[in-house]
Amino acid sequence: MIAYATTDKDSLKKAVVIALGGVVLVAIGTGMLAEIPRKTMALYKLGNIESATLHLKKDVCNVFSTIDTPRKTEKSCVLENVEILSRLGTEYFVNVDGREAVIPSHYVIQWYSKPKTKEGANTTK
Repeated sequence: MIAYATTDKDSLKKAVVIALGGVVLVAIGTGMLAEIPRKTMALYKLGNIESATLHLKKDVCNVFSTIDTPRKTEKSCVLENVEILSRLGTEYFVNVDGREAVIPSHYVIQWYSKPKTKEGANTTK
């Protein structure tokens, strides 16, 4: 039988692995890991964008005809207060008035969002 002597390095490695495992378990248990993708999407403006405005081609405007908010022109319409859940790939996944929809990106002329202001800040100049 061969006996291996544990060194301080081995003990330190074990302690770090156990500590990291504990941190991951706590993060999973509290739901902190679920926020990482949402925050990343918002940071890079790939999704999780609240109060956005979508400028859409006329072809897709009829889908949103039941919503009172679209402003229509001859060739397009504008949807306001849209939550862009994701704009990765060739489609926009959006939430409009509590209804989720998928819009192919070739129907989106442009989109923009209002910058978030701090609570209590004066937004008029």
